[in-house]
Amino acid sequence: LGAVPSLQKLPQRHRSFCGHKSNAHSLSTRAMASSASLRGTLTVYKQDPSLVMFTSGPFEACGTVVFVGGLTDGPLGLRYIPALAHALATANPPWRLCQPTL
Repeated sequence: LGAVPSLQKLPQRHRSFCGHKSNAHSLSTRAMASSASLRGTLTVYKQDPSLVMFTSGPFEACGTVVFVGGLTDGPLGLRYIPALAHALATANPPWRLCQPTL
């Protein structure tokens, strides 16, 4: 994970390897405590039952990281999601974050 230093503080199960150097700021307690809001797109990907996914980050991203939380976690279900989304969006090249409900 040396290529993505901003993700090193995440638990092992939530890390993603981009394969490119990142200029993103490291995750910090202050960043995690910030307001839990993101700009993005909410998409219905299944009608019956209705299931949605929330995608944030730049459209010109090199890829998408799909974050699957716990059984009852929806979008922004964990306190570090805004910091993770910011780290991915400001990486070089940038990545998008997708948070589906299952």
